[in-house]
This record gives sequence, C-alpha cells and structure tokens, in this order.
Amino acid sequence: MWGQLAQLAIRTFQTELLVLLGDDIEMRPPAWVDMVSGGPELCSAAYTPPLYKRVQLPHSVFKRQLAVWQGHLQQQALPHASPHLTLDVAIPSYRANPVLLEKLLTCSVTEPSVSVRFLLQIDQPKLPTAASSYISDKQEQLMHMLRVRHNKCNIGAGMTRNALLEASAAQYVVFFDDDVEPSVGCLDAYVQAARQHPEAAGFAGPTCLPHGSGLVAAAVQLSDVGFFWEAPSSNVFPKVPWAVTANMMIKNTDLRDCYPKTGGGEDVDFCLRLPGHLVSVPGAVAHYPLWPGFQVVYHVFNWAYGDGQLLSKFPHLAYRRPPHGLELSCLLLLWHTRHFVMTWRHSIVQTVLLRVLVLHVLTVIMDVVWNCTSKERIRQHSEIKGLQRVLAAVIASYLKQASEAGRLWGHARRLQPQHLMQQFDWFDGLLPQHPKDLNELLLVGVTEAVHQQQRIEVLGVLR
Repeated sequence: MWGQLAQLAIRTFQTELLVLLGDDIEMRPPAWVDMVSGGPELCSAAYTPPLYKRVQLPHSVFKRQLAVWQGHLQQQALPHASPHLTLDVAIPSYRANPVLLEKLLTCSVTEPSVSVRFLLQIDQPKLPTAASSYISDKQEQLMHMLRVRHNKCNIGAGMTRNALLEASAAQYVVFFDDDVEPSVGCLDAYVQAARQHPEAAGFAGPTCLPHGSGLVAAAVQLSDVGFFWEAPSSNVFPKVPWAVTANMMIKNTDLRDCYPKTGGGEDVDFCLRLPGHLVSVPGAVAHYPLWPGFQVVYHVFNWAYGDGQLLSKFPHLAYRRPPHGLELSCLLLLWHTRHFVMTWRHSIVQTVLLRVLVLHVLTVIMDVVWNCTSKERIRQHSEIKGLQRVLAAVIASYLKQASEAGRLWGHARRLQPQHLMQQFDWFDGLLPQHPKDLNELLLVGVTEAVHQQQRIEVLGVLR
C-alpha cells in the first residue's frame, strides 16, 4: 500500500518529497519538519528510528495533531508553496442508487491545490447486486479517492454522518445526501468560500426543491417548509443560522446525533452548536427531488416530531405564542372529555367534534385567503396562478398542520407539556427578538403579526 501511494503521488503530482504516515501515530512537528525540509537533523534522522510513539490514538486527536503538523510544515519547510486545501465529500447512503451516486462521485474541483476524496458510508448490511457491482467498479476507477464503508445495521443518517466525520482527516467536509444532484461548480464554490472566509466554521449552499412542476411542488412552496433550504441563494442573508445537511460544508468536527433517524432536528442542532453562523455560498447549488404523493406529509410530520426537541436543547431560542388550530382542538377535546365523563351525555361528543371540524375548516380557509389575496404572497410565488394556486394553498395548509401535528405528538410522546404554545426562533436572532416574558402573552398575537409580516418581506426579497 505504501508503494502504491508513493507511485501515485509521484505520477500524479510530480512529488519530490514524500511523507508516509500511519493513522495511529503521535507526531512531533519540529523534528518531523526538519527531517522533511532537509534541516540539520536529516542525517541523524536517516539512521535513527522516527521520532514518534506508536499508540492507538482517537481519530479526533489524530486530526488535531495532523492539522498542527501541516501548519508547521507549511510555515517552515514549504513557506513559498500555495496553501493546500483538503476536502472530503461525505455521503451517507441507504439507497446506494448507482444513477444518483454517479452524479455525486463525479464532482470535481478545478483548483490544482485542492485534494478531494469521497467517503461513502452504506447504512445497510446488504446491497442489491447492481449497487454492489457499481461500487466495486467505482473503487477500482477512483482508487484512493473513494473510501467505502458498510454499517453492520441501519443506524440512521445522523450516526452515519458521525462515522463519516470520524473517518475524515481533511480540513473541510462537504455533506451531500445520496439523492441530491450538485450543480457543476458546486465544490469550486465551496473552496472559494473557504479561501475567502478561513475563520468560518461552516458554509451553506442552496438546496433547491422543484419549482412549478406540479400541484404538490406548488403547495410545498406556499407552505414555506423549505424556506431555509434555499435561503443561502440570496444576498439578503450573507450568513444563515442553519442549513440542511443535504448540502453543506463544515470544518472537521463532531456531529451530535440525538434525534430520530427519520430526520427533523439533527441538522439544526449541529449547525447551532458550531461557533458562528454558516456563510452563505449561493454558487454551491444542489437540487433535491420532491417526494411523491403522501410522502411529503410523512416527511414534514417526522421533521416536526424531531425538531420539537430543539425547544429543550436551546431554551434561549424559545418564546411564547398563541395556540395554533391543532392545540386549540386538543384543548377543546380535553375540556369536553371532562364534561362527558362527569355527565355521560352523548351529545357532548357531537358538539366537540363539530367544533373541532369548524375550527379546522376555518384554519384552512384563513390559509387559503392569505396565500391567494396577500400582495406579498402573490409577488413571492407569482408563477402559481388561478385554480392551481387555490388548490395548492389548501394542500399547503395541510402541510403546515402536519408539521404542527408532528411537533405536538413529539411533545406528548416525550411528556413535555411545557412546550405547548412555544415557538422556536428558527432565525437564531437574525430577525428582531420575540417576547419571552409571560406577562406579555396578551401582546404576542400582535407581535406575531408583525414578525409574520417581516418574514413575508424577507421571503419576497428572496424570491
């Protein structure tokens, strides 16, 4: 393996100096730099054992020491060389679809001083024959540029990203989901952003959902459930508080997984724990396919089920709000259930069901009127017109209610009633602060209206 690596380095990069390192060594930069640069210790180093102690190091420790050693080498041994940047493209995959993976594994960087490697982690023990054959052929083609690992069982995307970060020794890691399609120049845009903002801990590219490709796509747009997916595409937000891990780049760190493997929170939690907001990279565009039919509701429900935990994780970003339609419906059910148990009058059941139905219909009507009559909303989504807009607005209302239902169900399953009538500040302070004093609860309705108008204006500019 050492011989193959050395031959590859000489053949590909016309390398004059080679340093071969194991992944379990403790490096001591001064002596190593002198040896590589031909300093005074070169002769003695040639006849004495290398100055390292062979130990089993945690990979995180190895990465930190590698970064320190690279810095010493750049400053002392190769001071005039252009800074070299290493980039790992990390792809957690359950599907292992050859067609989709081909689009990811053919991404490239035009800058010669950037090394790119692909890390593919399969989140299932057994693969279909076609997928297994494709991956084997791709390993022979890409050689050292592709590293493939298999999980012993399905552990979910979050923990698989943990494993990918643990396996990476690059300076930056680009996360792609296995079903996104990066645009040409996506990695180049990330590299340029890293050069311009070396202090940044993370970078976010826009992940674009289909626009105008059907009724469901129009409904997703009107529901705004994908707002932060495309927020980095605008200059309104030079930085964003978080981004979906389907398309983002970070400095090498650890991803904390404590959310359902179906998603809905681990990306927000991870990004908010990074030091500082993510730098928006409009040129790093990736396209995400829309889920067919009812799967859209399923995904939205599960996202909300998981991201309800953010209220406990980041209490400083939680604020009180009036109850939404679903919470009011639950309050009605609880109130009338108490009366039914006390009186056993069957008419109470009919009354409460009728009231819940009326409340539900009013919620849908209000959403449709808002999406079809508001000038700002019409300007934001001007391509959706006529009957399609009305029907899409109805579906959008159900998508928002699915999100509310998932979050409410999560609170109930986790026995966290204190999070009822609480809202999470998804903008992490980028918009004006929300009231947190319970004494201001009566004023929250007006405040929410103001904040909603601000969000409308922001969305209008983004569109």
